[in-house]
Amino acid sequence: MARSGTIETWRPKGKSNLEFLSEDDFIKEQGELLDLVSYPKVCFGVMKRSSDGLLVGVIIEHSWNPQPYAYCNYTYCIQEEGDMPSGQPSFIYRCPERILAQLSTPEELYGEDHPIQMDWSKNWRSKCHRLAEETEAKPKPKAGQTVLFDRPIHFSDGEILGEMIYMGRNKFRHPHKDNWHCRLPHWRERKYQILQEDKEGSSALERLLIKKPLDQH
Repeated sequence: MARSGTIETWRPKGKSNLEFLSEDDFIKEQGELLDLVSYPKVCFGVMKRSSDGLLVGVIIEHSWNPQPYAYCNYTYCIQEEGDMPSGQPSFIYRCPERILAQLSTPEELYGEDHPIQMDWSKNWRSKCHRLAEETEAKPKPKAGQTVLFDRPIHFSDGEILGEMIYMGRNKFRHPHKDNWHCRLPHWRERKYQILQEDKEGSSALERLLIKKPLDQH
């Protein structure tokens, strides 16, 4: 499966990513898209290859054009795991265990006839597993606790914050403005500390040694 190339199209509302991408001609030529997990920059899917029935991981980089009168409002590019050399941006390695657990082995997919693709597949899966394990191992704050990030985060409204109040999942609020909220996708891949109260109720800093995301650019 070669890289599809960048595809620009008009995508109507009302269809899920799985429904829309399953109808893509490039996907249909290669097989059937069985499952898909979507993030803002990338989707990870399980495709059943028509040639042999094996299940291969596909990585779909995508973006929306917010302009209301744009001729094309959706851009995407499809490639499979064996065409993914090392050195990719960190979001390429966010494939969840739900997708990885369904895939056929790299040996089954590529075998001795395609050693480079097999190595790339193994490398991609290894980094995906490692990033998932490192993220899961990090301590999780409770709602109301203050999260202190190692680097300030710049927002479109001009705010620059390194410290925010955790509200659950990926939602935070300003430490001094109760009506200011934001969402931070994949925030646990960042390096951070948690401010919490000790047993006596005084403020204490829980210093955490947390590795940075893989191949962060």
